[in-house]
Amino acid sequence: MSGSTTGKEGGEIGIVECLAGSGRKFRKCQIRVRSGLVHLQAEGVPVNREYGVAIDFAAPADVLDYIENLEHTEPSLAGTGALYVPAQFTPISDQYVQVQVKGKEFNRDYGLTFKVFSPELVMLYNNISIYDELVGRMAKLEIEEP
Repeated sequence: MSGSTTGKEGGEIGIVECLAGSGRKFRKCQIRVRSGLVHLQAEGVPVNREYGVAIDFAAPADVLDYIENLEHTEPSLAGTGALYVPAQFTPISDQYVQVQVKGKEFNRDYGLTFKVFSPELVMLYNNISIYDELVGRMAKLEIEEP
């Protein structure tokens, strides 16, 4: 899937619904605790990694503990062999994203939500959305026979 966000049928890959049921669209990502920070990876149009984006950010100890105690099922996009917790994100401004993690109740009934300052993730989300729109338009083009 690297660099591409559309499937064989032209449907978007990595688009999921808001865990709170608001109807907002989120993109898949994955997180884990590394060296006392939250490490987040998201696949798509290259921003700061070949596969998309990777960022590290600080979080309170109870959030780090919560993430560490969730099931880690997703393989590293960098191919390191590390496992990650599935998560999802959506922009809430031009510099911040909201991240949601499904699990036992933490600060929401569905699990955990928090906001992160990350122009890189906003850029990835926007670039993927533009790419999806262009691919969708190209798929609708019809070539007329002479």
